Amino acid sequence: MWSVSDTATASVDASGLVTARAMGPVTVTATATGPSDQVRRAVLASAQPTIRLAFTHIEAGNSETCGIARGGAGHCWGDPQWGRLGDGVVYPQVSQVAHPVRVQSKSAFVKLMLDKDSDGRGGHACATTIEGALDCWGSGSWGMLGDGADGQAIPPHFVNSPVQVGSGSFVDVGLGSQDTCALTTSGDVYCAGSNFRKQLGVDTVSTVCVESDLPVYY
Repeated sequence: MWSVSDTATASVDASGLVTARAMGPVTVTATATGPSDQVRRAVLASAQPTIRLAFTHIEAGNSETCGIARGGAGHCWGDPQWGRLGDGVVYPQVSQVAHPVRVQSKSAFVKLMLDKDSDGRGGHACATTIEGALDCWGSGSWGMLGDGADGQAIPPHFVNSPVQVGSGSFVDVGLGSQDTCALTTSGDVYCAGSNFRKQLGVDTVSTVCVESDLPVYY
């Protein structure tokens, strides 16, 4: 029988094939057993490899970088302010993370995008998953996370772990500095965020500056 000490870092199948999922050390253990009348005790053997990441997709923002590793796990590094790394950690202000940390999502990512934030309150990321869902994290100051909330103060509204803001059949996502739009397999587009320049594709309000907290169909 085969086992690993941390299934978030690696997995192992019945034949002993180890598949990396995240960066870091992991202990792989093999246990040999047999009939009680033939084997006195179980035989254990273990090894501790260090997993290095191999990326299939990379994306750069203004102050952070994220990538999708083989297997679909998301990893980010750089400026962690306002939840930009998606690893569930609240960092002190003026912090830097120089090594990849895993985005806290149980889903495998297919496509990942970062915004090019033009405001100190911005900086968000969204990714489509293998199930067709949409995960977003980071700053939601203008409602661009699509989670029904916004807040432009310092600190702005933000989430430091991905929130699933849509499910079904999303295949692509595009991010502006204050908005998010996602494409479905049927060709529909859903957008959330600031509509200051009508970038959501709708003209439903008379005020100059407005947030659309929840995705709107275009």
